[in-house]
Amino acid sequence: MAIRSSVSRRPSLRIDLSKSIMESDSNEEAWRLQRYLARAGCGSRRGCEAFILAGRVRINGRISQELGVKVRPGKDIVTLDGHVVSLAQQRYLAFHKPPRLLCSRKSTDQKRTIFDFLASQRVNTDALLYVGRLDFLSEGLLLLTTDGQWAQAITHPRHHLPRVYRVQIGVAWSDRMTQCCLQGIFDPELEVLLTASSVRNLGDRNHGSTHWVEIELLEGRNRQIRRMMKALDVPILRLIRVSLGPVHLGTLPMGATRPLAEMEIGALLTSAERGDGVKGNGFLPQA
Repeated sequence: MAIRSSVSRRPSLRIDLSKSIMESDSNEEAWRLQRYLARAGCGSRRGCEAFILAGRVRINGRISQELGVKVRPGKDIVTLDGHVVSLAQQRYLAFHKPPRLLCSRKSTDQKRTIFDFLASQRVNTDALLYVGRLDFLSEGLLLLTTDGQWAQAITHPRHHLPRVYRVQIGVAWSDRMTQCCLQGIFDPELEVLLTASSVRNLGDRNHGSTHWVEIELLEGRNRQIRRMMKALDVPILRLIRVSLGPVHLGTLPMGATRPLAEMEIGALLTSAERGDGVKGNGFLPQA
């Protein structure tokens, strides 16, 4: 990979996400069908539109393939694949993902998924979605929710939430490595410049042979940190996400979950709306 310089520019955003999602919907008489499905945790708005067009959704027993149709919560009966869809209270969780778990509903190669693990911990996984993802070997903060619209808002392509990772490496970290990460490392496979918004050398914390570095990302590329470290010939021993926007992993034990505070739920939307990041494609990266 070649090293190149880059210039960042903050996108202009004028979307009031917090008003559209966080305010009570009780005063609205009717909702568009795809919005109702997303709010009930059936998936993203686009995914719910696909369900409708495929004829999988019924309103009061009749198949509805019209995207503009409206339903009255509490009055109309909506089903998806024969199952009643209702606006139950949404759930928002922070999860300390252990390594060697797949962020997926199904595993094609016998690997254990986060939902397998959560079910073993007696966590109700019905309608849970993960917000962004961490790769199989990575660990740390992962957000879970039943609110498809909220998840879509946070991962919208125009929004750039800062993600902070702590990386344990098998070599000493140098100033040159820091500059490479900040200026950008060209990835020939993705044909993009991979950059970090900030890099902090945490040094040798245990007086051993390994070192720690803290890296903040604003762009969302597949396995971005692993690609950057490979280009620098730096072996990764552990990769831990410690924060996502205003939400921090803190002292949450590995494998545990906790409900997000109402302030955190709203702050994530505010942070996304504000575009706290300054570049990238906006989707949460698989580190």
